[in-house]
Amino acid sequence: SKDALDAAIDSFKELFSREEKNLDISWNGSTRRYVATCVEHKFNREHFNLRFVNWTAEFAVFSGVGEDITETIIVDEETFSANYKTKEITLLGSAKPKIKIEVKVNDIVGTVKGVQIKNKDNGEKIIVTRSMALNGATIEFDTRLKTVKINDNKVSYYGLFPNFVVGKNNIEITLGSIVDQQFAPDGNDTNYSVLAGTKLAQGFTVPYTDITYRSIFLEMSYTGNPSVACSIRIETDNNGKPSGTLVSAGAKGAISKTEMASGISPAWYEIFFDDYFQLLSNTKYWIVLEPYAPGLDTDNRYNWYARTGVNATYKKGDRSLYDSGTGWLSSSNEDFKFKLCYGGLFGGVNHKYSIKQIKRFL
Repeated sequence: SKDALDAAIDSFKELFSREEKNLDISWNGSTRRYVATCVEHKFNREHFNLRFVNWTAEFAVFSGVGEDITETIIVDEETFSANYKTKEITLLGSAKPKIKIEVKVNDIVGTVKGVQIKNKDNGEKIIVTRSMALNGATIEFDTRLKTVKINDNKVSYYGLFPNFVVGKNNIEITLGSIVDQQFAPDGNDTNYSVLAGTKLAQGFTVPYTDITYRSIFLEMSYTGNPSVACSIRIETDNNGKPSGTLVSAGAKGAISKTEMASGISPAWYEIFFDDYFQLLSNTKYWIVLEPYAPGLDTDNRYNWYARTGVNATYKKGDRSLYDSGTGWLSSSNEDFKFKLCYGGLFGGVNHKYSIKQIKRFL
């Protein structure tokens, strides 16, 4: 009846007055969803339209993007048993792609306390760390919803959600031993020696407060036949110099000749600290190298490599040298090479990861 049609038109108008609602359109054998607002609708009603009426509507999609209503699985629970996993993936659609990465940690030893997702093409990365071990946990990074979850619970994170492009992208997943601060350029200008009566130090700061620091990489070599180890300490600052005080009892480690496979040639070595420790954001600290015990001299010593002059580009600290006769002497024109790591240590085997995409279209 005419009254029923009038009522239906009123209901239609109310429905279409709602803003930013899902508008599903069949396309290429699937359904594409837009979040749309009706900006105009018209009824072509003649006097004889008693039961139905033709109509047209115009919608505005302010985001400019439509999405598939189902996920596309790109990687389905592939396994890896190394500190990091790289994968080249191809993302589809015509709008800036957003993906979801799930990582399932299998580390019964319990040393993995952090996960990093990195776009190797642009260097953008996001990191999550926890004081408790992540064994058995599923960590989800959703760049579309901009959430990070551990076992379905939202958690805080560092960094930013990486951006990706339509086409090929190179992704890297890191478990434990995640590099926080580093000065690791190619090449060397000089090196300084760890021997009796001397200490070497490099200042640094970190951007976030974190409690999962556990290792450091240093580029080193040895000369002769050093009979004692080289001690590595993380110390607090005292008026721009190392204080001699550890940031924590566990913030110390050591490396000996037997652990340095490259011998007299410079190489990167990972040194493990005695325990996890905390560093505070925007606070100056020092990496300090010194003899573990008496027994090192000019003929039998350890060497730490550095860049100088225009090549010394680390902006968050300087090189400092200690001599028992003169004390500490710093230089803003030199930087020792290092990679300080948090997120615990790598451990476990057969970790799993999945990558999914809801394709987006202009």
